[in-house]
Parts: sequence; C-alpha cells; structure tokens
Amino acid sequence: MGLVAVLAVTACTSKPTPGGTTAPAASLRAPSVSASPVNPDAAQVQLALAAYRNGLDAFVAASNSGSTDTTELSKYVTGSALQVLSGGLARQHAQGVVSKGTPGIDPPQVTEIAPATAPTTVKVSGCLDGTNWLLYKSDGQLQDNTPGGRHAVTAQIDKTDRVWKVSGIAIQGVGTCT
Repeated sequence: MGLVAVLAVTACTSKPTPGGTTAPAASLRAPSVSASPVNPDAAQVQLALAAYRNGLDAFVAASNSGSTDTTELSKYVTGSALQVLSGGLARQHAQGVVSKGTPGIDPPQVTEIAPATAPTTVKVSGCLDGTNWLLYKSDGQLQDNTPGGRHAVTAQIDKTDRVWKVSGIAIQGVGTCT
C-alpha cells in the first residue's frame, strides 16, 4: 500500500537517526515573499503557504529516512495535522517500511483567508502525487503492488504567536485529484 494511502486512512477520520535527530530536508526553504510593502496581507498568505510546503517537505524527509522523530515537522505542523502525519510515520515504523522517492506536490490553491485583513487562518487545497513515492520493506522490495497516484489534499494553516503552522490536514485516497 502506498504511503499516502496509509495517511489517507488517518486523515479522513521513529526510529531516530544516530544522534536522535532527523536531518533537515534539502528542499526546506525560507519563504519567498514577493508581496509589495503596501500589501502586508499578501505577505502573510505567502508565509502561510511556505509553512504548508515546508511541513510537507519535512514529512517526506522523515518518511524517507524511516524516522518517527517529528522535531523538524513540528516547526511547520501542529495540532491534529501533526497527529495525522506523526501517526503515519509511526505506522510505517511499526510495519518496518520506509518510503522512497519524491512525491509531486502541486502548488496549493488558497480557498479561504480569514479574517480578510490581518489574516490568521489560510485554507488551501491541492494535489499530492505519490506515483514515485512508495513504501519499501527492509529488504528493498516494494511493500506491495499497489501503485501510487494523485491524492486531493486540504489543509488549514493558522498563525499563532506570529508563527504560521499547518493545524489541520486531510489527504484523500488515490484518484481524488486530477
């Protein structure tokens, strides 16, 4: 079963590395804010989107390393979203599987900003393509013959104490995103 399928079951309702930490993912990046100084709300939305992408990147890095350490993940994810993603990592670890590859993560579409001025909540929807991001057993063989595919993702990103973090996430089953 593909990794996203493991998450989809949880979303719809670590093995530590030497030294006990997870190496940061090479693709983690500081947000690029292209908003003009006259529109600080646009800059806030960009920061929220950066938290979403960095959270997914941290999850992929932990999943690919076989780690259950959520230190890096918790920099960008909190609450029920952290429970969903850390639960997926724990299930992988318990099953003795690790993901390999890189999922395609489409740029998310903003579906809601609240409040309209000085936002503290941004909701997004997007697609995650797990076609090239599958689960493997410790012997290097695929866990099963279930192909990966495209999954619809919705998330809520909240600003608390001037920090944006993903607070809710739902990853649907294969074929839910075109």
